[in-house]
Order: sequence, then C-alpha cells, then structure tokens
Amino acid sequence: MNRLFWNGEERRLRALWRLLVWGVALMAFEGIGILFLDKACRLPFVDGPPLLPRQEAVQYVVLLVAVIHAVLFGAYFVDRRKIGNLGLHLTRGWWLDLGAGVLLAGVIASTCFLVEYANGWTEIVLTFKKATPAGSFASQIVWPLIMMACVGVIEELMFRGYILKNLCEGLRGLGSFGMFVAILITTAAFTAVHLGNFGVTVYELSFLFMMGALVAVSWLMTGRLALAIGYHFAWNFFYLHAFGLEFGQYAGNRTTFLVSSPTGNAGYLLTAPPVPWTTLLWGAGTLIGILIVVLWARWRNGRWIRDPRLAYPELRPRAPESPVACADRDTT
Repeated sequence: MNRLFWNGEERRLRALWRLLVWGVALMAFEGIGILFLDKACRLPFVDGPPLLPRQEAVQYVVLLVAVIHAVLFGAYFVDRRKIGNLGLHLTRGWWLDLGAGVLLAGVIASTCFLVEYANGWTEIVLTFKKATPAGSFASQIVWPLIMMACVGVIEELMFRGYILKNLCEGLRGLGSFGMFVAILITTAAFTAVHLGNFGVTVYELSFLFMMGALVAVSWLMTGRLALAIGYHFAWNFFYLHAFGLEFGQYAGNRTTFLVSSPTGNAGYLLTAPPVPWTTLLWGAGTLIGILIVVLWARWRNGRWIRDPRLAYPELRPRAPESPVACADRDTT
C-alpha cells in the first residue's frame, strides 16, 4: 500500500500525489495574491469595473509572483528537485532559446496576418490605438508587454515546467508512449483553461491545442523552458496587441498597434463540418513552427530524439542522518 503513495527509490511522493499537493499549494498562493490585490491594491481580480492596462499589469505581476512561489514550493519541498530541473538552467543557451522562441512566434504570426490581409480576409480598422487619451502610445504599449510576458511565464511554468515534467517522470516506465500521453494531457489541460476566453470557438480551441503541442515539443526536444516561454509571450503579444486580431474582446480599453476585423470573405474548406481557411492558415503556420522547433533542437543539441532530462529528476541530496537516528533505526 505504501508503494502506491511513496517512491522508495527516489524517497518522495509519486507523481500523482505530488501534483495534487502542488495543486493545493497553487490555489493557496493564488488566493493570497488575489486577497492582496483586493485589500491592498483595491483591484478585484474577478468582479468589478473594467481596469486600466496598468492595473491589469499589476494584477498579472502579482499572479506571477504567486505562481513562482507555488512552483518553487513544489520543486523544493514536494518534488525535492533542483530548480533548474524544471527547464530553468539560465545559461547562455537558455537565453538563446528564449530569443529564438520570440523570433519564431513573431515571424509566424506576421506571415499569417499578412496572408490574411493580402487575400482580403481581414481589414485594418484602426492604427496605434491607445487605451486612454492621456499619455503617448509608446508609454501605454509597455503595459501589454508586461502582461503578455507574465502570461507566458505563468502558463509555461505551470503546464510545461511543473505539470509536464512530473507527468513525464511518473509515466517514465511507458517509454516514448508515456511522453506522448504526458504531452496530450498537459496540452488538453492548457486548452481547457482557455474555454472561458471571450467568444472562443471550437476552431480557436483546436488552434490553441496545436500551440500547446508546439511549446511542449520545444520542452521535450531541448530540455529547456526558454523557447516555450519566448514563443508563448511573443505569440500573445503579436496576435493581440500588434495586429489586434481579437477585435471584439480587445476593442475597448486596449492599446494595440493595429485593430483588425474579419471581412467575412475568407470562405470555408468544404469538409464536414466546413473549416474556415483562416483556421487552416494559422494551423499550418503552427505545424510549420513545430517542424522548425525540431530542426532548431537538432542544430542546438545535435540529436533528433527527446532530451533525456525530461523524464529523470535532478534530486536535491538529502541531509545525512545523525548517528543516533541510524542507531535507533538499526535496533528496531
């Protein structure tokens, strides 16, 4: 019965129970953060009037701090692992991967938008839109940058850094199939948390699933979380605040370089059910992104296979037992 809960070889809880304990800790830390926002900052996280961009940025910074504390708690006390084992070895190569993720997302998003615009599938409604009349555009665009950076770090730390890592370790006995199952579970969970997005459609959810697969593959192939964070941040920023493609949701108090709106001329691929050409376009861009990630990892690491660090923990050494404790244990 003890083996169901405890990994005697690694001397820690098994993966499922580690994730459950961490989930409780995450809710506790986020609850503290939300309470701080409500009482100290007067910024209710759920209910209340629409917030200014700088107020939203403060919310996400506080939430980021809460998630970082939860992940550190889980890694150090629950997993008994070294922090770098979550894909956070902050070497020169890590920062190179971060920049590659930003560049890749920027190029794919820009290319897809330009194809939409050139074919008359979307139109530009406004340019250099500010959230409020006061202040320059340059000073206001800083807040979306901060928010999107926080979102990228928060979601990648949670889904790929902690959950995917623990699932891969727990399913290690299944080999490559276990890795596949771990990616499938975390990608499905990543997609599910976006069900509450304003006006989300099944096509957007399918695209989010592919994006989740892309960043999971980057973690799988490189053993570093950097490319996933860079890609996630840049994708959100380009899609929402460079091209303003979420027009209905972001037409209010948002600062964007462009505000774009679909023209309705894209048409559908005649399948059952019909699929918009725009969905196919962005999906194809994401699939090309997955291929580029694999090629990047091959160039950086010199191998086509997964990084072995993902399935094995780098555990912190336990403190040696005192002679008295050893003697007591030997006499029992």
